[in-house]
Amino acid sequence: MITDKQIQKAIREAPAGGKERELRDDGERGAGRLVLVIKPRTGRVTAEFYAVYYRGGRRAKAKLGSYPTIPVVEARSKFLMDYAPVIAAGGEPASAIRRQQMAINGSVTELFTAYVRIKDAKDIGDVRDQVLATFNRFTKETVEQATLDATRSRIRYSFALRMNSSPAIAASLAPYILLRRTPDTINKVFGLYQQVTPQDIQAMAVKYFTENNRTIITLASTTGTR
Repeated sequence: MITDKQIQKAIREAPAGGKERELRDDGERGAGRLVLVIKPRTGRVTAEFYAVYYRGGRRAKAKLGSYPTIPVVEARSKFLMDYAPVIAAGGEPASAIRRQQMAINGSVTELFTAYVRIKDAKDIGDVRDQVLATFNRFTKETVEQATLDATRSRIRYSFALRMNSSPAIAASLAPYILLRRTPDTINKVFGLYQQVTPQDIQAMAVKYFTENNRTIITLASTTGTR
């Protein structure tokens, strides 16, 4: 895995006018990998993150951003969340990301939601504060590795347990087979889950769990239950 220490060392040691150097993350076969390309220039050294993959036996790449404008943790999260799934599905990540950004500009896409049912209206404030404190904790602390491993295991086994009838199997497999016409896409997706780190989760929490991204709605019944 690429680290800040490795990047700083490579930048310091880059010879003026020398050849490009690459630092690479490990990658799931067929899903590409995150690569940092270090380029010596006259009087300076640039470092840029790319999603590198192969199509028809030829190497291709899509730029994610420049270091240190994008920290390595954020670049890795961006690659795993936005680029690797598209590459694994056989798509072109740059085109897919542009379409995704256009969709975001025109509509609400994915929302992370938390629902709480409260019996006594006087508890609304306390419960809200506890929920917000939990979201805030994810921005300050990393998830324990054991918790992350248990979550991945639960996702994997719950997916398998859902396939308990022919209609359920068809419904579970269809979205994956639609992408590449092979159920092996499932293995690739769950392989990507295995690459997510506690630091990736914290980086995404810092980016998205903000007050500007938050909407709180309270619904009340005629009997006072909310």
